[in-house]
Formats: sequence, structure tokens, C-alpha cells
Amino acid sequence: MVNKMKIICIAIDKSDNDFELLKFTSQFPKNVMFKIGLEYFTKFGSKGIAELNHDVFLDLKFHDIPNTVYHAVKSACSIKNVKLLTIHASGEGDMIEAAVKGRNDSNSHVKITCVTKLTSQKSSIQEVLDLAQVAFDSDADGIVCSAMEVKFVREKFGEKPIIITPGIRPSWYETKDDQVRIATPKQAFAEGSSIIVIGRPITQSQNPVEAYEMVLEEID
Repeated sequence: MVNKMKIICIAIDKSDNDFELLKFTSQFPKNVMFKIGLEYFTKFGSKGIAELNHDVFLDLKFHDIPNTVYHAVKSACSIKNVKLLTIHASGEGDMIEAAVKGRNDSNSHVKITCVTKLTSQKSSIQEVLDLAQVAFDSDADGIVCSAMEVKFVREKFGEKPIIITPGIRPSWYETKDDQVRIATPKQAFAEGSSIIVIGRPITQSQNPVEAYEMVLEEID
């Protein structure tokens, strides 16, 4: 089963200048989502995110005691353009349920997604499936996993869950980096990914918009 949602999310993992980020993001169509991670958020906080004119995937990977995660999620849900949040599936059921409750108590539509294994780590399909089971048993909306596991997650859990796939490297991108479990945009969507996350192939390009358009062409 394949989820019909197909969203490209551009990863922003820098903290040098919030004005430059606004200038960067404003080049892209409104339907592009941006992933904001720890580096940018630590420096510019919720105000820096709210200034962006795009939907935001807030990738802070909460992992703490349930009460702390509950309140952290409530705070994140108050940021107007945040649409997705991440927590670690390894935090187990009570923590994930606290995150979902924090979202629900905020009357928010933010999606709670659980990180299984980082794409910079080696992993087995069974490890990812086990963590996905914990996430979905705890009412999470989706998971984050590499393209290598997407097919198996879809086979086990069906088309409803959101599956976010980082470690995306277009076929034309030749630079080696720290990502181990990678796939092309076309491969990831074909396996059943809902949202693909692309960072350096676009953000470090001399022409980021052209690189984004090349990704679109590769998917079509």
C-alpha cells in the first residue's frame, strides 16, 4: 500500500543568520515545507520559526520524562506554522502518549511523528518495525525512517501512517557525507514515503531553486 501524500521538505540545519534564512526560504513555492532542527531553533527559538512564511517540520526529537515532553509539545504546538513534530520512539509508550496528549490538549492539528533510527546509524528492518509498533500503539501519527524500511512499514501498518524519509540524495548528487541509509527521491516515494527530507543537495547548491526543480523532475 502506498500513501498518496507526496511532500518535499527542505532541511535547514544552520544557525548563522535568521535574515538570510528568510531570504533563502522566500525563493521557494508555498507548498514547500522546511525542516527546522536543533541548531537553528536553539539560536532563534519560536520567534525565528514563526517568521517563516512556510509550513515547518520542527525536528527537535524530544526524548525526556513524559511530563516534560507533554509540556514541550504543548509549547511547540503554539507556534502557528509548525505542522509536524518529532520525538524519539525509543522513549517508549508513556512518553509518546504524553506527546500525543500534549498535542490534543492544545487543540492542535500538529502531527506527532516518532524517529525510529537515525539515517546516520546502521539498523535492521526489524528494529525499525519494532519501534514503529510502539509509536502506532501509542497513537503517533507517523514515523521517521530511511527509505530502506518504508516498504516493510507500509506492508505491516498500511497506508494511513505518515512516513517521513530523510537521507534523500538525488541521483545527480555525488558528494559523500554522513548519511548511511540513503535513497533517491523517486525511490523513496515509490516505496511509500509520504514526505521526503532533502538538505545539502539543495541548501548547498549554487542555485537552490534550480536544484529543487531538478528534484521535482526526477520524481516525475
